[in-house]
Amino acid sequence: MKRQNSFDVSNPAGLKLVPDCNPYLKPNTSEAKLLLDAKVIVWDEAPMTHVHAFLAVDRLLKDLTKCDEPFGGKIILLGGDFRQVLPVILRGSRSLTVSSCIKKHRLWFDFFVMKLTENMRAFDSEKEFASWLLHVGEGESREKIQLPPFCYPEIQDPVQQLFSDIDFKTVTPEELKGRAILTVTNDLSM
Repeated sequence: MKRQNSFDVSNPAGLKLVPDCNPYLKPNTSEAKLLLDAKVIVWDEAPMTHVHAFLAVDRLLKDLTKCDEPFGGKIILLGGDFRQVLPVILRGSRSLTVSSCIKKHRLWFDFFVMKLTENMRAFDSEKEFASWLLHVGEGESREKIQLPPFCYPEIQDPVQQLFSDIDFKTVTPEELKGRAILTVTNDLSM
């Protein structure tokens, strides 16, 4: 379940995912501490998640934080594409699969949805990158993969770039709203 400061929410705490299951973690466990200490929870491939797991995590975080707000007041960043893979329901009909989707639950309306509206890889200026990405994705590269320089901006200090106008000694949550630095691993974070 625990991987390098991450928590697998695809099946929280190895639960039998049925309606109204009550997940429980003892507050003094390392998993509970990890969730309590988290400022942001990033949930990748969220559209694949069965609504029961979604609700189980909501109940678990409410229980741990003793806060009745959605997900115990934690910031949840969901990522994924609903046009790709929905929850897999063994011998389930199309309507059962759709109704098992997190998008069909009332909690979904508590999220601020941001949509990608332009396929950047389809632009003429991105053809080289699209070709390179396909080459990597098909496993055709036998060498260590090095991102081409055009893939990342030339920013010396991203914290300075994003937060130069903020005094961190007196910062408020409102001042941080709408700003984030996301990184793939903790090793790359500051």
